Amino acid sequence: MTTFQANLSFLEQRFPYAHHQLIPASPQSTGYEPFLSEDGLGNIRIQRSGEREEFLYDPSQTSMDVARWLQAQSDSISQHDHLLLYGLGIGHHLQVLLTFYPDKWIYIYEPDTELFRAALQAEDMTAILSHENVKALAVGSSTEAKRQLIYPICTHAQGSCAFLYMPYYARTNAEGIEQFREEIPAIVSEFQVNRNTRNLFKEQWLVNRLYHLSTNLNSTPLHALKGRFKGVPAIIVGSGPSLKEDVEWIRQLRRHCLILSAGTSVQPLLHFGIEPHLVALVDGGAIVEKVFQDSVSRSVPMLYSPTTNYRVTDSMNSSLFHFFDHTDPVSKHYMALTDEDPVFNSSASVTGMAIQAAVYMGCREIVFAGQDFSFPGEVHYAPGVTHFGEEGQKYVVSHAQVLVENVLGTMNRTNTSYHVLLRNTEEIISQLAGIRFINTSSVGAKIKGTEWMRMEEYYKGIRESNIRSPERIDTVDAAAGFYSNERLAMILTRVKLLSDDLHSYQQELNEMKKLIGKLADWSRTNPSKCTKALETIEDKWSAVVNRDSFTALYESLLPEELHYFDNHLSLIVAERTLIGKARLFEIYLGKIVQEMLEATPKLQAMAAEAMARIGRFDITDAINAKG
Repeated sequence: MTTFQANLSFLEQRFPYAHHQLIPASPQSTGYEPFLSEDGLGNIRIQRSGEREEFLYDPSQTSMDVARWLQAQSDSISQHDHLLLYGLGIGHHLQVLLTFYPDKWIYIYEPDTELFRAALQAEDMTAILSHENVKALAVGSSTEAKRQLIYPICTHAQGSCAFLYMPYYARTNAEGIEQFREEIPAIVSEFQVNRNTRNLFKEQWLVNRLYHLSTNLNSTPLHALKGRFKGVPAIIVGSGPSLKEDVEWIRQLRRHCLILSAGTSVQPLLHFGIEPHLVALVDGGAIVEKVFQDSVSRSVPMLYSPTTNYRVTDSMNSSLFHFFDHTDPVSKHYMALTDEDPVFNSSASVTGMAIQAAVYMGCREIVFAGQDFSFPGEVHYAPGVTHFGEEGQKYVVSHAQVLVENVLGTMNRTNTSYHVLLRNTEEIISQLAGIRFINTSSVGAKIKGTEWMRMEEYYKGIRESNIRSPERIDTVDAAAGFYSNERLAMILTRVKLLSDDLHSYQQELNEMKKLIGKLADWSRTNPSKCTKALETIEDKWSAVVNRDSFTALYESLLPEELHYFDNHLSLIVAERTLIGKARLFEIYLGKIVQEMLEATPKLQAMAAEAMARIGRFDITDAINAKG
């Protein structure tokens, strides 16, 4: 195995996102030449087309160059427990940080993927990157890469972190460093919105995902519609106030385009007498139930993710189609998801999911209507929205403190949540090469990656075409998309093991609790017994957290509690005295074990209902439905 292959194998296990950036796994990096500096340390000569030659480190005295850098950073480092290092290179700066500051947690960002590839070819990086104090490694310039860095900092450091950067980047790309700094607040804001949302809905999301296991088996996977609408544009409709101006054009366009209602925008569409082909839904909260209270809204075909409020999907009288998002551990395990399933990148907004669904179904042209992401004219929603009262709308608008540029070049007020949704939508657009995006809002926020066009103009360009959409999407033959008999059997088997699985967790946790309760006494009176007990507890804990269902169940319900334990795990590892280690086991591991035991009855109740729902599922009926 080559050095490059060994590095890749390590990254795949420890930092899978960084590994993914190196696919295809070719060791060739044009313009990057590894060599040894005069003092014997590794270095890389960088020669880009049209630019002067650069060296990653001083080629005459690399070790002194790195030592001087460390000395210059000492004040900043000493004031923080967490360090963000901009630039990894071959790892010399990281190595001195780990050596001279063994109590600091380090988060590494390498913006240059090809430089990273060259470094992996030149040096064995496994030892340095496997150090317990290296908490994150992000590679590449995408927003998702930066999330891989900033989110762990927000989790572990609560935002307090020294910012360090390699001198090479200060010489060659100071603008990139500054741009990165400017992006951090927006990613932190996004993290806070997502974290607050998760903490608010974590229990409801888990319930929805578990209860939807039966719904998934009784509905149609979106795979059945993959590529079915090639050549047909999709109009993704939001609830913004600009929608009012475009409803008549949307009515005319329905025969030419696939109309996808993004969540609650089904209300204003139906208010104006327009039935969308699909309403896309991901909202797991109770408020969405107010949107589907009448027979008309319940008759619209629905595309849902398992996070959706299960009471809504239960109430629908229309065809149901489902997809998954990549952050759903319940479906990943119990639905036995594969690369063939419609698994989309998680999005803060239903619009982002609707975009991915439209592209998945073959649409190469996406038109936005009513996607304002702001409050133009100090108005929150289009007419017809009733799930959120007028006073509540006024309150939200009056407290909006963020300004965004609109399509007219002036500014609209918006709030942090909408701003995050806008950024997230723009990110998804940037990832979909070859798709044409058109924003038709007359007053809404400018959306990067879209061209602006009035809906009337768009209609005039398509009305004489031969492009036709189906009258109803549920008339499309979808039989080929159902799950195989083997897949159905696997899913049912996993779900029916839920109760036994939780009982087994409960037994293991109770045994750990008993042992933890004896550690303090044994650490003083019977060191040998205490040492063996610690080893037994570690083995049991490892067995618990490495089980396939652990992430789906306990991490879903106790994310903050488990993060708290992880944040303090290094204290347990670093403690050298038996008495001290026993005390830390009791404080931190004992705490999370107790919290898991207290959560288990709740999980058992959820599991019982999920099993009862799926118990009513007849595999024979499913097989017959496939023809």
